[in-house]
Amino acid sequence: MEIKSLLGQMKEYDSLLGYLGILIPVWSFWLRREYAKKIEFDISANILWFQNEPYIVEFDISLDNKGKVKIKIPYISLSVRTLHEGDEYSKFKQSHLNFPTKLIDMQNILIGEDFDFTFVEPGIKQHYRFVAEVPKEAKYLLATGKFEYRKGWPHTTSRLIQLYRQR
Repeated sequence: MEIKSLLGQMKEYDSLLGYLGILIPVWSFWLRREYAKKIEFDISANILWFQNEPYIVEFDISLDNKGKVKIKIPYISLSVRTLHEGDEYSKFKQSHLNFPTKLIDMQNILIGEDFDFTFVEPGIKQHYRFVAEVPKEAKYLLATGKFEYRKGWPHTTSRLIQLYRQR
């Protein structure tokens, strides 16, 4: 009699363990987002100049894949606007600043026409660089980078860059 009741209890525990065996991976996937796309996206600039000449600026867009899956990116865009001395800036979307002069506004500028996409492997920090000439009258740059994980899922970053000349 005891063996039959013990076997009955074991069947109840087996089904409980079975449910846990299903719930743990679901919890890991959905709630902890273990296999979600996780990318740190940043933009910076290296400023070079010559006396009485336009600035030469190297924009560095970095994608640091912090996740566990390879990320395929169909395009990366770069937009750069300038603020010259005496220019007025405007505000949009609450307090975000908009500079008046458009210097660069290009989609897919960093991947190239020969490729449909770029990718970043897990644990890798990938750099994409673009060099541009900036008028010597510019005081500030507002650089914005953008890419999409998939259509309708944009990821953006912006950087305000102060330009100055040594006297």
